[in-house]
Amino acid sequence: MPMLEWHVDEDRPKYYETAYRIQKEMFNFKKPKLIGECEDSVKDCFEDNTECLEIHMKEGIFYEPMFLSLFSWPFDKKEWECREFFIRKTF
Repeated sequence: MPMLEWHVDEDRPKYYETAYRIQKEMFNFKKPKLIGECEDSVKDCFEDNTECLEIHMKEGIFYEPMFLSLFSWPFDKKEWECREFFIRKTF
């Protein structure tokens, strides 16, 4: 199941390589697992997966604008944190 989709009018191999790398290296081709609460509008973005990216809320709920923080993470690292949550790769 793709997690990132781009619509382009031309063949853009660098975009496809980037999308593939994000799916593989950041998400292990799975939806992330959220440890904590989220707003209803983003519930479908998470699943109870193993060997995936885990997002652990420090406090509060995960809401849509927080996805931008995910892409601030240098995804070659196994763990990373920001003010609202920390991330752990289990793969």
